[in-house]
Amino acid sequence: MKKLLLFTLSFIAITFPLFAQNTIGGIGAQLFQDTSGGHTMPRVLSLVPNSPAYDSLKATDFLIKVNDISCKDKELNDVVAMIRGVAGTKVKITVADTKEGARPREYMLTRVGIQLAAPPDPTPAFNQWCDAQIKQLRKKGHESVKTYTSDCGNYFFNFNADTGTYYVRVYTMEEKGSGTFTPGFTASAKVYDGDKESSAIALKTGESAEANGTVIAQLEGTITFRRECVGIVSISNLDDAKKCKAMYIAIYR
Repeated sequence: MKKLLLFTLSFIAITFPLFAQNTIGGIGAQLFQDTSGGHTMPRVLSLVPNSPAYDSLKATDFLIKVNDISCKDKELNDVVAMIRGVAGTKVKITVADTKEGARPREYMLTRVGIQLAAPPDPTPAFNQWCDAQIKQLRKKGHESVKTYTSDCGNYFFNFNADTGTYYVRVYTMEEKGSGTFTPGFTASAKVYDGDKESSAIALKTGESAEANGTVIAQLEGTITFRRECVGIVSISNLDDAKKCKAMYIAIYR
């Protein structure tokens, strides 16, 4: 089982018209903190349409340097502070395909005015990021059978495919509550063979990360279908002070 990929959401630039001189500006990219592989590196989660970043960067790019300063193992807020500046000024961004810097590209991006207000609903960006992870699985030779997006709770699913053993991966995102932070989710998946329960599996729960009002976890396991591809994924929280906001289910092999 691969180590859980933890990530921290940070909305660094929602594009707005230039309001006045010295307006704070950004590039129009939403980042998360990729903690896999033993060190951290900011990575692009989504891009704001018609922004400077949208025209140059792509989702899943690793942010290697800002103005030639390495982003390796820096706090995400520090990287965001390096990117932000007076609207209309330029910032040099170096991105690559991997943390190690494969296929580096440099861009001089002009900062645009941003709205310093409450961040937008993170669910669309969360689902977009999950879609990108499934595309990576396909590139590695996995067959993606079915994906589902849902609110949290009990989710019933079925799909038309050959019987057999499949991987199931569930990404979950919950809102931060007012109580003390408790990392992690509990989750289970039950599989039905026709109208009888033939087996039940518990998804392996990875660690969770707290950031900007959300907690995100990845869970994985396998499911065996003997006749009908019908199952249930049940998500519950360890911390009752939080509310599970979104769930993304992928069935693949």
